[in-house]
Amino acid sequence: MLVGREFHNNFTIESGLIRKYYNQGYGVFTGKKLGNFSSVSRRSKTLQIPIVLRAKIYGKTKKWAFTSQLGYHLCWITQTGPSAISESSISNRNDAVTVWESTNNSNIKLFGLLETVIGIEWLLKKEMFFCVTSSYLG
Repeated sequence: MLVGREFHNNFTIESGLIRKYYNQGYGVFTGKKLGNFSSVSRRSKTLQIPIVLRAKIYGKTKKWAFTSQLGYHLCWITQTGPSAISESSISNRNDAVTVWESTNNSNIKLFGLLETVIGIEWLLKKEMFFCVTSSYLG
């Protein structure tokens, strides 16, 4: 859930609560002999509080606008899977690859994410917009 306030039809500030799930794992490329494999070794649930600033630059007719967005998400890990040691392997007749992984889920429970977005939006009706955006959250 996000709530926001628009200023002068060009700037918006938003905040709220977001519940999001993350998976962490690895991928291994072994070439043509064995192929590729991956694992998902850790799943986390987070609660995020974003603070987002959004700006619009309108075209002459005000039927379209360039948009940009910058935000910061304060995140709490609220639930993780159990700590464990896991193994993934792949093999053919002559070769084998085995990856051992140890997970410790008592890591940091608080982290931040920076969000950047650029895009363009078009006015379809009096209060309805169509948007195309590209974003990065990291």
